[in-house]
Amino acid sequence: MTGLLQKDFYNLRTALKNILLILAIFIAYLIVRKHEFILPLVPVLLSSSLLTTVINLDKHSKWNMLMITAPIQKRELVKEKYILLMLLNVGGVLIGTIVSIPFIISGTMKLVSFIDMTVLGWSVALLQGTIFLTYTYLFDKNLLEKLEIMMLVSYVISFAIIIPVYYLVPDVFGTKNHSLIITHIVIFVVILIVYFILWKISVSKNLKSEQV
Repeated sequence: MTGLLQKDFYNLRTALKNILLILAIFIAYLIVRKHEFILPLVPVLLSSSLLTTVINLDKHSKWNMLMITAPIQKRELVKEKYILLMLLNVGGVLIGTIVSIPFIISGTMKLVSFIDMTVLGWSVALLQGTIFLTYTYLFDKNLLEKLEIMMLVSYVISFAIIIPVYYLVPDVFGTKNHSLIITHIVIFVVILIVYFILWKISVSKNLKSEQV
């Protein structure tokens, strides 16, 4: 498992440099436009898109063919990709936090807004990545031919599910700051549970395929 993660992060080195450059430009733009409250949202949203890069790199390096001859079980590969998703999301949250701290200290960004945007971004990113991986390992064995399309579709589905809930639920249960944060954390916890359930289902299916 550790070896698979090291392999993916090693392959991502160039992509990470590019994504960090894009992120730096995006952050600079938001600061210039006085939209600092969005800063916690952007890095974590971008983090899940790196899954496409990982799978594309595996394809071009012929890793999928090499894996067949290696002593690696398919279920371990599935577990590793779900763990990679979570690590990428955590990395995005940390970057968003580091960038936001100066603005929180200066009072430009409210702590409530920071928590709110962080939870929203992580909810969307985690659900998007979960949809993408679940589709990959449960339904479509030819995903490599349409990676970018499925990545885009999974983002659209994720936003379509979360944004209405994100704005409608607080209207029902209250719109005070503490009510909003609690509501959005509950939404995130539900998505986290879905993530673990679909992870287990994906691993279970690939375990059965190994036994056939």
